[in-house]
Amino acid sequence: GGDGADNGVLWALGAGALPEIFDLATLNAVLAEWGKAAVSLPAFAQAALESGAASSAQVYRLLLAESRPSLMRSALRGLPEGAQRALAGRLLADPAFLHKLAFEQALTAGFSVHSEIQKRGEDFRDELGLVAANTLALCAANAALVWLVAPARVFGGSSLLDRLPNNAFQRAGPLHQYTTGSRAAGLLVRGAQAGAVGAAAGGAAALAGRAAENSMEYEASVPAPAPAEGALSLAGFLALSAHLRYQALGGLDRFLSFGCGNSRLALAASLGARVVNQGVGTMGPLVPFPGSRADAGESDVDETDSEEGRLAVA
Repeated sequence: GGDGADNGVLWALGAGALPEIFDLATLNAVLAEWGKAAVSLPAFAQAALESGAASSAQVYRLLLAESRPSLMRSALRGLPEGAQRALAGRLLADPAFLHKLAFEQALTAGFSVHSEIQKRGEDFRDELGLVAANTLALCAANAALVWLVAPARVFGGSSLLDRLPNNAFQRAGPLHQYTTGSRAAGLLVRGAQAGAVGAAAGGAAALAGRAAENSMEYEASVPAPAPAEGALSLAGFLALSAHLRYQALGGLDRFLSFGCGNSRLALAASLGARVVNQGVGTMGPLVPFPGSRADAGESDVDETDSEEGRLAVA
């Protein structure tokens, strides 16, 4: 029934409920318990087993997720093999990755719309095109950033980027041991990648906003920025603010995985920290797409005063 499926998903989220054993005999014992053979598993799961990247606990969670309908199973089955492998690596490192990603998207959309309401006031409904452009850009940037900094078990790759951790606090796996230098390099590389994502998303949002303004019969209360300005704004926010905060969240998640014996409590604490993180992100000088109705209002007052002066002279 539904309760059983829910319990299975929550069991699969348990980061510390089962021991992390990479012994081949133990892995085969887990498969035998489920009546499975390695060749019957999806290609990404076979690659993880053959490379030694998956532990007995991770194989158990994978089999559990594959045995019943769940968000994890739907996501893994609906992607090409390369994307399956990348997603599987993140799920092996953090079984709650998809739940955190979905929660982050909801938070991003909510905070963005709230900010747009504050900036645009009574003109909010008339400027939904601009609101949508900014909100979609922020959601895309957030999804990319969460993906970039999520810890992952890497298997089947040997490039330099594969050998760098996504998160400075990422736990070393059986195939990759991280040094202080590699963690620092990973931090810099992911920060640069976050900035590139921000530049692309910010520029696209500005172009979409300009297109929405062209269809309006009046000037927007908060005009869309120039494409270069939008790109720089979101690039700076992701590289210098959001990226570092999400790196810190990765450290908190690792601490919770070891220090909290209750997986549900650990997940709740992580989600609560993400709410605080997004709230902090709405403050400070690096907030993307700045501007407020107050600025536009001052301009309107100046134009009104100038018009009244011309009428008085006439």
